[in-house]
Amino acid sequence: MLLALLAIVGGEPKNGLARDAVADEQLAFFEQRIRPVLVEHCYECHSADAKILQAGLRADTRAGMRQGGDSGPAVVPYDEEAGTLMAALRHETFDMPPSGKLPAEVIADFSRWVREGAMDPREALGDEGLAGASGVRRADGILNRIDYEHGRQHWAFTPPAEVTAPLVYRRDWVRTPVDTFVLSALESVDADPSLEADRATLLRRLSFDLVGLPPTPAELDAFLSDERPDAYERLVDRLLASPHYGERWGRHWLDVVRYSDSNGLDENYYFGYAWRYRDYVVRAFNADKPYDEFVAEQLAGDLLASRPDYRGDHQKQADALTATGVLAIGPKMQAERDNQKRVMDTIDELLNVTGQAFLGLSVACARCHDHKFDPIAQADYYAMAGLFRCCVGKQGKRRDAPLASGEALREYREAERKHLEVKAEDDRRGKLIRDLHRRIAERPPDAEALEKELEVLLSDRPELQREMVRLRRELDNFPRIHTMHQGKPSDLPVHIRGSHMNLADQPTPRGPLPLFDDSVSRPAIAGREPGRLQLAQWLTDPRHPLTARVMVNRIWQGHFGRGLVDTPNDFGYRGSPPTHPELLDFLAREFIAGGWSIKRMHRLILLSSTYRQSSRHRAASAAVDPENRLLWRQNRRRLEAEPIRDNLLAVAGLLDRTIGGRVFDFPNGERVTDDRSRNKAIDSYRSHRRAIYLPVIRVATYPMFTTFDLADPSRPLAGRDASVVAPQALYMMNGQLALDAASGFAERLSERIDVGAAAAISHAYRLAYGRSPTEEEQRASVAFLDENAHLPRDALWRDYCQALMAASEFIYID
Repeated sequence: MLLALLAIVGGEPKNGLARDAVADEQLAFFEQRIRPVLVEHCYECHSADAKILQAGLRADTRAGMRQGGDSGPAVVPYDEEAGTLMAALRHETFDMPPSGKLPAEVIADFSRWVREGAMDPREALGDEGLAGASGVRRADGILNRIDYEHGRQHWAFTPPAEVTAPLVYRRDWVRTPVDTFVLSALESVDADPSLEADRATLLRRLSFDLVGLPPTPAELDAFLSDERPDAYERLVDRLLASPHYGERWGRHWLDVVRYSDSNGLDENYYFGYAWRYRDYVVRAFNADKPYDEFVAEQLAGDLLASRPDYRGDHQKQADALTATGVLAIGPKMQAERDNQKRVMDTIDELLNVTGQAFLGLSVACARCHDHKFDPIAQADYYAMAGLFRCCVGKQGKRRDAPLASGEALREYREAERKHLEVKAEDDRRGKLIRDLHRRIAERPPDAEALEKELEVLLSDRPELQREMVRLRRELDNFPRIHTMHQGKPSDLPVHIRGSHMNLADQPTPRGPLPLFDDSVSRPAIAGREPGRLQLAQWLTDPRHPLTARVMVNRIWQGHFGRGLVDTPNDFGYRGSPPTHPELLDFLAREFIAGGWSIKRMHRLILLSSTYRQSSRHRAASAAVDPENRLLWRQNRRRLEAEPIRDNLLAVAGLLDRTIGGRVFDFPNGERVTDDRSRNKAIDSYRSHRRAIYLPVIRVATYPMFTTFDLADPSRPLAGRDASVVAPQALYMMNGQLALDAASGFAERLSERIDVGAAAAISHAYRLAYGRSPTEEEQRASVAFLDENAHLPRDALWRDYCQALMAASEFIYID
C-alpha cells in the first residue's frame, strides 16, 4: 500500500541542464591537460610541421591519433591498453618522448583521458579555430594568429542591441515586456502559451525560487484569500524582501565561483574563514547590492577599501575586504615543489573562475596556445594573468588577514608581534632541548651539568607554551578573512607552450582582453597600479557585450531551469546561441539601466505571464517544440540538494532559520580529511541550520548532497544536473535525515490526528506540497491508514509522512 500511495502522489521526473556537463568538462580537460603536452613533446616529430614524420604517426589531429602509425592506433577510446600511446609514455615499448619520461601526474592525465573516451575536438570543431593564415608577430617574437575582426562578428562579442518589443496578436497575454518577445516567437510557429498556473502552484514555485523554502499553511491561506488585484505582486515583493532570499540566491552564486570550505586536491586543509565570504554574498543579495559593485568588490575589494567612500563606512569597507576571499578559496596544489609552477597554476585558476563567472568565457584555454575557438590569443591570456600576478604572493598561496582597521588593527599588530616573539623563543628553546638530548646521549664528561640545564629548560617551557596559546587565542578573537597578497605589480611574458621555463623575450603589458571593438576601451594600467580595479571597471562598462548578458542569463536560469543561453559559462563560439536573442539583449540593457539591480530583474521576469504559465504538457505544442525552448509552458524542475534537505527539515518543524555564522568550528589550516579519508565535518552535517551554512568539503562532500547532484566545487558550475537515479529514492526512504524528518513531520500532525484522520491528511498535504489533497489522494491516504491500523499510531503516521516526502512532488516544483 505504501508503493500505491507513492504512485498517487508522484509525478514525472525531468532532467535539468540542456548541455552535457560531462562533455564540457572532458573538453576542458583536453585543452588544459592533454593538448599542451602533445604540442610541447610530440608535435616536433609527429605533426604536419615535422621535418620528418616519425613512425608515420600524426599526433596533431584526432584522426592521426586514432589511425596511428607503423605500429597501429595510438589511441583507442576507453581502452588504454589497446593503443600504443600509453605504453610509449610509460616507456614500456618505445621511449616517448625520447628526451625523458614525462612526470607521473602527466601520464595519469593521459590514462584518464583515454579511459574516459579520449575527447578530442581538433577536427570536429576545427583545429585552427579563429587563426589566420599568417598572423602578426609581436614585439616579443610571439606569433599571434588570432583574427580579431572575424572573431568579433560573433553575437556575444557585440554590445547588446537596442531592441523594440515586437508586435504580437495576443496583447491581452502580455504583462511585462518579457512576454512580447516570448509570445512573438511562439506565434511565429503557430504555438500558444499555456494557461496560468493555479495560485497554490505559483506560491510554491515562487517560494522555492526566491527563498528556497516551502510555503507554510498560513502563507497558503493568506495568498488564496487575498482578493486584491495586486496580490501576486505583493507576494513577489514580500519574498524578495525576505532575509532568506539572500541565502537562496547566494547559494546560486557560490556555485558559480566554486565556493568551498577546504582546499581539496593534494592537501585538503580547512579554510577557517571562508564562511565570511559566504555571509558577504548572502548580505549582498539581501541588500540588492548593484551587480557592478558586487563584481568590483570581489575582484578588487582590497583596493576599493582604501577609497574615501569606503573608509567612511566600516561595514562597507569590511565587506569589500571580505569579498576578495573569492580569489583565495580556490583549490591549490600545495605540495607542488616547483614554486613558479604553483604560482602560475594559481593564476590560471583565478583566470578560469574570472573568465567563466563574469565573462562567460573559457579564458584559461589560452594558457598554452591561442584559444582554439574564441578570439583570445595566448598573449592576451598573459596580459590578463599579469593583473593577478601581484596578488598571489611568492608562494602562490592564500593569505589570512585581520578584518580590522584603525585602533583595532594596531591592537592586532601588537598582539601578533608578541605572539611571534614568544613563538620564536619557544622554537629557540625547543632547538636547545633537542640539542641537549643529543649531547647527553653521547655521555660527555659534563653530562651532569647538561642534564641540569635541560631540567631548567623543560621546567620553564610549559609556561612559555601556555603564554603562546593565550596570545594565539587573543589573535583568534579578531575577525579574520581569507584574502590574497598585494605585492609589487609586474607584467608577465608569454610562457611558450604554457611552460614557465620557456619565456618570451618581452613581458606582455597588463590589461583586459582585446577581443571587443573600440566601443569598450581597454584601460591603460600604469606601472605601479595592480590593474584589478581597472579590470572590474572594464567588466562593468555599460557598453561591455558580456557582463550584463551573462548575469541576466543566470537569473533567467534560476527561474526556468535553463538559461536563454543554455551554456551559462560559455558565451563563446562553442556555446549555444540564445533561444531569444532580442529578449536577452533587452534584459541586459534593462539590467544596466536599472542600476544593475538584481531584484529589479527578478520582478521583471516573475511578474510576466511567461513565468506564471502552467507546467502541464500539451501534445500540440510539444509536437512543434519538444524541448520547450520557446517557452510554451513553465518547466517542471527538480530541486537541488540544499532545498531538498531544507524542505525535509522545514516540513518536519526542525529547521533552524538563524542567518549567518558558521556551523563547523574547526581550526583554520588543519587537515579536514585524515589519511583514512574520514571527513571531520561529518558531525556538522547533523546540524539543523540551513544547508548553505554546512561546510562544503572538497573531495569529501556531504553524501546526501552528492546523491542529489552537487557537482565538484573545485570548478565554476554552469548549473546543477538533475539526474533521476535509484539512490535518490533510496535516500528518501532510508536516509537518516529522511527518517528523522518523517518522525518530526508526524509529530507536527499529532494535534490534528486527535481531531480525526481527514484533518491530519489535509494538513499533511498542505505542509508537504503547499496544497490540499484531491479526493483520490484523500481516499488513498485513508485506505493506507486503515490497512495499517494494527501498527502503533506513531509508527503508522511516521510511515505515512515518509511516503509523502518520498514522492516526486516533494522534490519537484511545477
